[in-house]
Amino acid sequence: MNQAAVGTSVHWHGQEQHNNSWADGTAHITQAPIPPNTTFRYKLKAAPAGTFWYHSHVGMQLFDGLRGPLIVKDPRDPYRKSYDEELLMFVTDQNDFTGEQVLRDLQTGAVNMPPMCTNISNQDFSDIPLTTILTNGAGWYKDPATGKPMGKPAVFRVQHGKRYRLRIIQAAGSWGLKVTLDKHRLTVIALDGYHIRPEVYNALIITPAERADVILHANQPAGNYWINVATLAGQNSPAVLSYVGAPDVSKMAAPDLDLGCDWGVTRPDALDSRNVSSVKAAPWVPKPPPVTRHLVLYLTQNSDTTRNKSAVLGAKAAIPGMPSYLRPQTGCPKLFNGNDSQYCWGISWVVYVDPESNLQDADSRMPLLFPGAKPSNTTYIQQIFYGDVVDLIIINTNTMAHPMHLHGHHFWVLGTGYGDILNKDGAVDYSKLNTKDPVYRDTQPVPHALVGAGDFSSVGGGGGGSSSSNADSSISGSSDSAATGR
Repeated sequence: MNQAAVGTSVHWHGQEQHNNSWADGTAHITQAPIPPNTTFRYKLKAAPAGTFWYHSHVGMQLFDGLRGPLIVKDPRDPYRKSYDEELLMFVTDQNDFTGEQVLRDLQTGAVNMPPMCTNISNQDFSDIPLTTILTNGAGWYKDPATGKPMGKPAVFRVQHGKRYRLRIIQAAGSWGLKVTLDKHRLTVIALDGYHIRPEVYNALIITPAERADVILHANQPAGNYWINVATLAGQNSPAVLSYVGAPDVSKMAAPDLDLGCDWGVTRPDALDSRNVSSVKAAPWVPKPPPVTRHLVLYLTQNSDTTRNKSAVLGAKAAIPGMPSYLRPQTGCPKLFNGNDSQYCWGISWVVYVDPESNLQDADSRMPLLFPGAKPSNTTYIQQIFYGDVVDLIIINTNTMAHPMHLHGHHFWVLGTGYGDILNKDGAVDYSKLNTKDPVYRDTQPVPHALVGAGDFSSVGGGGGGSSSSNADSSISGSSDSAATGR
């Protein structure tokens, strides 16, 4: 029952929707928004098993809090004997403004971001400011008058000697986060619901929409231990791991809410989800089939043609015969008041606009996948046939890592990061990619591109990943479905 004053929908993030796309919850694509004071029933098969979440897929409603965990249990979980109990860590962001307010401010240039850390590859961490981070609804913030920590932590109760499966869901609207646990290590066993070969880390870097399952061994002396949950710029809002028999959590010293810029530097003992090339899928996870075609996509911020390297990468993408199949377009759609927008994201310089309609009510527009729907003239459409296996190369032209999610399916991540994976003829050099046991995911952050300062004409995208010696950032993935990447 939608009791809000506006239309809404619910997307079941990570759930496969084979022959069931109407239940995917993508407003204006697979359904119209659910009108106020009406009921809509979703019916879907709970598959696959694992750690997932749900959220609105209308406007900025996710940012405003319409989101929650979705756990699908596996009665034949191969790691079941590795832990005694389960814990859930649902991480969100909390702000003093609504999603629509901050979007309007971005579009009109009214957002004033604090200075970013300059010691981490010259990258941005978010487009918007952050008030605080919440773990299971609890968190910290600085008192505006005194600067002292205010709030309370989420508390995870554990018993010495037991092992816990900690399901971490990163449900923030913008910021990437780094999670550490004082004096404990984390054994990662799954990413986005699918199992990996267990690896032990001291830290986990995870971006919005990703999930990670870790085994936590409560093997330290009974006490209270901080679980740092901080942005890559060091803004911290920690939770607490509290052992049975430990002192009252309220007696702990005030936490450090500013961990500094060094916090975001990736270290060898951290699993950085932006680069999972070294992570191996568990033996029972499906293997990628042979590829049938290639496709290059560029993540673009159309309002900023200098900062997102469009002058370099866009020229290469427009060369006839390139597998991006699109000549770049610049600029953003006009705002409702007719003014130019200063903020919009695109796929290969095309900004998605909802399907056209003769109806005055925007919520009643015919969904794009319905018969008779008329796509807008800026909708980016690629026709992929049933049975195709597509190597999808995504090059992020911005200065901020960007999570990419595939609805209703999963894909294999063959490679991430920086480097040239094309041979001298422009074909994919698969010797530089993991085609044997790549991780199988539904969400993958694409690192920001690096473009050399020399001969820009040598920079290009190619089938399978990165480009020339000047090095773009890229991801190559796969899927076993006709409408997905490999």
